[in-house]
Amino acid sequence: MSSDCFYVRVGKLAGKTVTLHCLTGFAGGLKDYATTRSFALLLLIDAQERAGDTPELTQGAPKEVAKLRKALAKKVAKARSPLLDEVLGPHYDEHWHAENTPRYVTRVKLLQRHNAIQERKLEKVREELSPLEDKGTGAFLEAAWGRMHGFDLQVEVTDAKYLAHLAEGHLFPTTAFDVWNESKPLPPKEKEEPAAKLKPTAAPKGHYAGEVLDSSFWPSTFVSQTSVSGSNFQRANLTNIVHTRHIQAEKCDFTKALVTQKTSWDLATHIHGWKLKGSVFRGASLKDALFSDCDLRHCDFTDADLSDARFVSSNLKGAIFKGANLKNALIPPELARQVDLQEAKNYSPAPGGKPGAKCRALDRLLFQAQAIEFTVDYATPAAYGNSIRISLGRFPYIRSQPDVYRLSLLTRAARPKATFGACYSADVEEGKFGARLRRLSDDFQTPRSRKLDLSTLTVTSKGAPLDAREVKDVIQAALEEIFNES
Repeated sequence: MSSDCFYVRVGKLAGKTVTLHCLTGFAGGLKDYATTRSFALLLLIDAQERAGDTPELTQGAPKEVAKLRKALAKKVAKARSPLLDEVLGPHYDEHWHAENTPRYVTRVKLLQRHNAIQERKLEKVREELSPLEDKGTGAFLEAAWGRMHGFDLQVEVTDAKYLAHLAEGHLFPTTAFDVWNESKPLPPKEKEEPAAKLKPTAAPKGHYAGEVLDSSFWPSTFVSQTSVSGSNFQRANLTNIVHTRHIQAEKCDFTKALVTQKTSWDLATHIHGWKLKGSVFRGASLKDALFSDCDLRHCDFTDADLSDARFVSSNLKGAIFKGANLKNALIPPELARQVDLQEAKNYSPAPGGKPGAKCRALDRLLFQAQAIEFTVDYATPAAYGNSIRISLGRFPYIRSQPDVYRLSLLTRAARPKATFGACYSADVEEGKFGARLRRLSDDFQTPRSRKLDLSTLTVTSKGAPLDAREVKDVIQAALEEIFNES
């Protein structure tokens, strides 16, 4: 099973309250449960954030059950969420929760615990149910709900709108936990660096329409919270300032602005960590833009030039792309589901395959063997001529747990004696190989061709139930499934 801490079903919704039925996961204690307001807030967030993982939880479940849960997950994923509009993703800092959670969650009540028997008895039940895993996660979970430990929570929020995205019967996984224990005093915050005492010094909010901006635009006392929110950049030239990271620029007007230069892929413009919620980019030039870790909720890209642009690890919920030129643009599937792209121009779904039977076969093999490792190179270089390689291997995590698989994207500069170094890595939990490989394939640092040189595939294995040639065949088939190499 995966490393998720709990599996949650949305129960009765009534005004400001919702009942959440929680099944304890299998990554920790089999009797674990949580009842804090911080835990409840994380569940409300994950209900939508993790809706994309619901289909994996239905594999092997009765067809009608699986169909219903997939439909509910799709409904929740597309629902308007005032909560997610205000809280961008889950937070795991207790000081943040102490300050913000009471704004959203009024109280949490533990209604009931189920099968709260001795741990050793639960371990025995877990062992008895384990053969069902071969039929699929859904088959196993359906049985586990009746025999393994679970608990029911009643959650009351400060405003009913914070439950608007939920649907009764929706099932989702979560890694939530009790981040903030309200009965204990908070530990002191870590001391800030002296520079952090400076208030965010903004380039003053104002009118920059038609101006050509250079690096002197940012204040000399620049810190990570610099804000230009609410400013007018109509027809301005921002090509020399957008490389600066982590800018607060909400509700700005970038109509017909020159944000990126129309140059080759090698000179693409990386826009990292910008908070642009509600900003307008109508008719703006964003060719070759690389948006990563950006908040782009409700941005208006009507008629913008987004050809050859890429969106990675960003939030596009509610963004408008009417008439936008998306020729050769890459919007990963999990982001494309957040928006309506039917009225965009030249849009094509992100290339590459969807994780399926071949990825699942490799996933099972990884966890049947003691260890499997592989590397494979891309057939063409990436930006600046860098060589790109994919690798999978086991790495130590903590002493109480076995080594974890880690999937990495490695890059090597085009200069003598350069070596490969990781530019992106993700741990691969059981059942997650396909999803992790798909995310890696969409990374903005990969070559646009996405073509792998499978002649470079090298594999080592230990304790696998197949011989070396068969292991390599399984790995190659999984790679072909995602990269369309066949």
